[in-house]
Amino acid sequence: MWPKKTTYWIEGRTLFASIPFTWELTTVSETLRQGSLWYDRVVVGGPAVELMPGFFNKYDFVEEGHSSPGVLQR
Repeated sequence: MWPKKTTYWIEGRTLFASIPFTWELTTVSETLRQGSLWYDRVVVGGPAVELMPGFFNKYDFVEEGHSSPGVLQR
């Protein structure tokens, strides 16, 4: 079942975030600002990132627009 919210997962030392709605961008940004010991870089994607490119430019460890196969299966 689709959770209808941002989906996060970690592969190695990379955090992936699939963001479906633009109103979740601020929440994800706050989460990334806090940082973590579990990841070194972040890849964000999804419809919200496509609609608002550049939203995460203030973070040098975030890559935007990457599409990862199998996101909906997570």
